[in-house]
Amino acid sequence: MSDIGYKVCAEMNYPSGLKLYEWNYYIVNDEALLPSAWIGMSDDDKATYLNEDANCHWVQGWLDGDGDEVSDDEAGLQDYIIVELGEW
Repeated sequence: MSDIGYKVCAEMNYPSGLKLYEWNYYIVNDEALLPSAWIGMSDDDKATYLNEDANCHWVQGWLDGDGDEVSDDEAGLQDYIIVELGEW
């Protein structure tokens, strides 16, 4: 069994024009359990897998920018674009 770390950076653009970057770090508990299609998966699909699969666990994350700037009426309405995904 071998574990491997991945970092994901997502750009979040809100209707008000606010742009934030969210960084998250994950550990994959067993690299052998990654989906067979991992190499051909989009960064968005990889980020979803890292966030949701039991083979992975979240280590840490943070926002670049002030999350309090997001108004209540636009929370959850952001355009979410993966801008970086790689090993760490």
